[in-house]
Amino acid sequence: MSAKILALGPPLGSLKAFVDKQRSLQTKHNFTLCVCVGDFFGAATSETDTEVDDLLAGRLDVPLTTYIMVGGHLLPERVQQRVDSTGGEVCSNVFFIGSLSLLPLSLSSSSPSFPSLPFPSLCSLSFRSKQPAPTLASLKAPTPTGLDILLLQAPPPSLSMLSPSCPKLDFALGQGATPLGEVVRRARPRYIFWTGGGEDGFWEREPFGWEGTGSGSEGRYTRGIKIGRFGGPPPEEGKKKARSFYAFSLSPLVAPFPPRPANATPNPLALPSSRGHYIRDCPQKVARPPGMERKPELGPAECWFCLSNPKVTKHLIVAIGTETYVTLPKGQLPPTISSSKMVQNKITGVPELPAGSGPASLVPGGGHVLIIPISHHQTLQSIPAIDAPAINAEIEETKEALRDCYKEFGAVPVAFEVGRLGGRGGHAHVQVVPVPAALASKVEAAFREEGNNLGIKFADNAEAALASVGKGGGDNYFRVDLPGGGKMVHLMERGARFDLQFGRATLAKLLEIPHRIDWKNCPQTDAEEKADAVAFKKVYSKYDRSS
Repeated sequence: MSAKILALGPPLGSLKAFVDKQRSLQTKHNFTLCVCVGDFFGAATSETDTEVDDLLAGRLDVPLTTYIMVGGHLLPERVQQRVDSTGGEVCSNVFFIGSLSLLPLSLSSSSPSFPSLPFPSLCSLSFRSKQPAPTLASLKAPTPTGLDILLLQAPPPSLSMLSPSCPKLDFALGQGATPLGEVVRRARPRYIFWTGGGEDGFWEREPFGWEGTGSGSEGRYTRGIKIGRFGGPPPEEGKKKARSFYAFSLSPLVAPFPPRPANATPNPLALPSSRGHYIRDCPQKVARPPGMERKPELGPAECWFCLSNPKVTKHLIVAIGTETYVTLPKGQLPPTISSSKMVQNKITGVPELPAGSGPASLVPGGGHVLIIPISHHQTLQSIPAIDAPAINAEIEETKEALRDCYKEFGAVPVAFEVGRLGGRGGHAHVQVVPVPAALASKVEAAFREEGNNLGIKFADNAEAALASVGKGGGDNYFRVDLPGGGKMVHLMERGARFDLQFGRATLAKLLEIPHRIDWKNCPQTDAEEKADAVAFKKVYSKYDRSS
C-alpha cells in the first residue's frame, strides 16, 4: 500500500488561498495527506487574524489531512491554546506536529486525534538561535529504521555538496545549523523538505543513498526539496514565482528494494575514504614528535575543485554535466588575447600582442581546460567501482567533444593527469591542452625526452600499468593521452618525488612558451578570465554533450 502525499510551501497567513489550492489539487489527484513546510500562520495582521478565526471555527473546510510545523513565528495564542487542549488538533483535518517532535503515523499516537497512516514516520524539526542545538535524541520517539519525511526550516549545511544541479541555481540556498547534518545522518530520511535559510526558490536535489551505514540502510535514498513560498509578497519585477508544491508517493521500504536512481550522487553526509584505511589508523605507523601531527585530509568543504566550496572560481566554469564539469584553469598555458593585454603598434596603429608574449592560442579563449569529477575523489583510479564507470564514461565523452572543438581551429588535444594519494590529498582532474595539429606527432617524443631528463620512466604497456594501480603497482601515477589515441603511463615509486608541473612544463617547451611553465606567472584579472571563459564557451557549446 502506498500513500500519495502533497507538500505545500508556507501560506504565511494566506489560509483561504492555501485551502483553495489544496481543494483544486485534491479533486484531481486524491492525496492521502498534505504536509505544510514552514510558516503556516506567519506574522499576525488584521487580515490573517480573520482567516485564523475562520480556520478555528471550521469555516474554511480543509479538504484533506494536513500537518503543519513551527516556522519562523510562534503560533497565534488562540491556536496554541487549541493545540494544548486537543493534543495537536487545530481544527478538522489540520494537525500541529510541533518542533523537535517525531510523529510515528503508522502507530497509535498519544493523541487519538492523529489518524493512522500507512508509512512509518513524519518529523518536524524547528529551533531558534537561542535554543540549544537539536539532536535526534531530542525527538520524542526513536527511529531505528529511519524517517520517511523530515521537515526543516533550513537545509543541512552540506546538502548542496556533490550536487551537479546546485551550481546552476539562480538563488541562494542559505545555510542551516551544523548539527542538522548529524540529525540527517542519524535519521536517514527518504524526503527532506525546507523552505527557509536563503532566498525564495524551488530546488529538488538529486537523491543519495545510505548503503553500508548500518541496519535499515538497504534501498534507502534521500531526496532533498526546497519548496517555494505559497503566500507572502509577490516576487521582484522580472522574476517568476517559485514553485510551491511537490507531489510524491511513499510505499513501505521492503525487499525487493527499488533500483538505484539513475541520477543518484554520492552521499554528501557520509563521504567514505578513497583508500582502504587512513594512515593514522594503522597500528604500524611511527609516532610523530609532539607538534608535528599530520594535517587532516583535505575534504570537500575546503577543496578548490568541489563545487560546494563557496571559494570555487565559478566564472571560469564552461560546462556542467551529470558526473563532471569543465572549467578553464587559473593561468592557463596558452596565451590568449585577453591575457596578453593587446598593445598598439607605434608604426601601424594596429593592436597586436606585446613582445615576448608568444603566439595567441589557436582556440578562442585558450582552450586549456580541466575535466573535474563533481564528487570528491583523490584520483580517477581510486574512484569506487560503483561510481567509476559513469564518471569515466563522461570524462571520455568530454575528451571527444574537446577533440571535435579543437579540430575546428587546427588543434589537437593532449590530456594528462597526475594521480597522487597521500598527504592532505586533492581532487582528481584531467588537464586538456590544445596543441597545433602540426605538432601532434612530436608530443610523445617530447614527454619521453623530458622524462629522461628527470628520471621519469614510462611503462612499456600503459593499459597494464594503469590496471595495476592500487593492486600492487602502487597508488600514484602520471598519465598522458596522446593526440593519436595512445597512452603513456608512469608509475611513481613509493616515496619518490615528482614534479607536479611536469605535464605543463613539457607542453610549454614544445609550444616554445617556457615562460608560461608556472601558472602563477600567468596572472589575469577577473574580467580577463571571464572574457576567456565566454570566448571558449561560445565555440565549445555546440560540441558540449552535457548541455
